[in-house]
Amino acid sequence: MIGKGTFGKVYTALDLTTGGLLAVKCIKLSKKTDRVKRQKELASIENEVNLLKNLSHQNIVKYHCL
Repeated sequence: MIGKGTFGKVYTALDLTTGGLLAVKCIKLSKKTDRVKRQKELASIENEVNLLKNLSHQNIVKYHCL
């Protein structure tokens, strides 16, 4: 683990295709019983993904769609 935040933890991983290192963010959502909270979390995560996939800077994490 290399970091953690509001929605989960970030781990170092090895890309088996390229042999390079990358960071993987594992997201933990609220239990299904709290539907409103879960929907808000999903909206926040979608916003983060949409922001990151459109940014390009050497000091900002890049989102890759697999």
